[in-house]
Amino acid sequence: MEKSLVVKQEANSNIKATLSKDLYFIRGIAIALVALGHVIGNRDSGIRQLYEQDIPYMGWIYNFIYTFHMPIFFIISGISFSIFSSSNNSYAKFINSKFTRILIPLVCWAPIYYIFRSLSGSIKFSFIGLIQSVIYPNFIFWFFHALLLSTLLSFITIKKLGSQLVYYAISIALFALSFNLKEPLGEICYFNIFYAFGIAIAPYIKNIRFRLEKTPSILTFLLLLTCTFLMLSINYLLGREYGLVTKFMNGIIGFTLMYILSTWNQPFPMFKWLTRFSQSIADIFVYFGLLSMSIYLLHILVGSTTRIILVKIGITYPLIQFTLGYIASTLGPILIYRFLHKRSKLFRYSIGETK
Repeated sequence: MEKSLVVKQEANSNIKATLSKDLYFIRGIAIALVALGHVIGNRDSGIRQLYEQDIPYMGWIYNFIYTFHMPIFFIISGISFSIFSSSNNSYAKFINSKFTRILIPLVCWAPIYYIFRSLSGSIKFSFIGLIQSVIYPNFIFWFFHALLLSTLLSFITIKKLGSQLVYYAISIALFALSFNLKEPLGEICYFNIFYAFGIAIAPYIKNIRFRLEKTPSILTFLLLLTCTFLMLSINYLLGREYGLVTKFMNGIIGFTLMYILSTWNQPFPMFKWLTRFSQSIADIFVYFGLLSMSIYLLHILVGSTTRIILVKIGITYPLIQFTLGYIASTLGPILIYRFLHKRSKLFRYSIGETK
């Protein structure tokens, strides 16, 4: 009996480790897309602001990425909350956890970005604005406010009140309300629905993975093509005119596509070297996922600085701007992390780590 219990615990531990790697892989792709979107930018930011005429296809890529990359983060967070968070957390432990992982990075980095944007001429500096950069959702930091709302709502209604029905009812109400609210409040309420979706599918994610592992490689490939076709079709048919609807549909389909991709262990069964290469690429994205907070907090600072330096020395060719900007935005934060992580306790705290 005891041996059976130990085997079961080990199996559950292995499953959780596998699911954790899957989620880091998906998070890694999502953060790579975040950096890509910010390097491209809109007509007032990124490299697109440098040119009087828009760069062909860049606008389309930017708009398409924004239909699914941020919803994926919230879906992953909802799954992680449901599967990995302790069922008997006290309010004190919860507040301490969120203070460390969300509030400290917000308090540390929002003022830095505010000063950086003031120096670059994007906004006018004021001490009130500096304080407001932390209190009010702005720039990339709306994500922390939205994530805090989602985790707080799920913790109180599910962990403490023990009512998933109440949680889903409130989440649906917030989703409906978000269509009539102005940004950033509407955005904060809107993204909670993806967190709720993550919680809803979490109990089934293990069985879904088992089924996907047994799916023939050719069928997996067809599923990936189908998801891609659906996302492109939704983006073409609805696009920016129905932006919130497009984002809702593509966010869920996009997560589905990436989860299928994360379980595809033998993508090229007839070519072992190609399979090994694809696994190496997957490991890179897992690593990106592990460092996603550092990349999120640092990528714009590094990417924008790179763009400014290139302009100063007279390099404005779009392909060079894009290539060097993206390399800097992804690898720059990783190099900073590797240099400071063991040397600076302050840096570790600033990115939400305590150890």
